[in-house]
This record gives sequence, structure tokens and C-alpha cells, in this order.
Amino acid sequence: MVDRILPIIHRGITIRRAEVPGAPYEWTHDETDAHGMAPDLDAAKRQIDCYLGEAVDA
Repeated sequence: MVDRILPIIHRGITIRRAEVPGAPYEWTHDETDAHGMAPDLDAAKRQIDCYLGEAVDA
């Protein structure tokens, strides 16, 4: 049985990763049409934190 990679929710934004070895993590914020790609989960979370920080400060 193959393990299924479930999406992760960080600060209300969904982070996904394709079921392909070495695939990047991808996140999309539907409300503002923002998106990003990162080599690992921590980097994706940092990108989201930076984006939301900018969105709140603006």
C-alpha cells in the first residue's frame, strides 16, 4: 500500500507536495491569488509567514 501525502495547512494556507520523489512543496493562497514553491516544508512555511506578514503590514 502506498502512503498518501496529505496537504498541510499552515496559517490557513494549504501546502501540497506531489507524490513524486524530490518534488517541491507548493502553496497557494486562493483569496489573494498568491503562490510559491519551496524545496522543503520549513522553507514553504517561512515563505507563507513572510507573505502574510507583508499582507498584514501593507
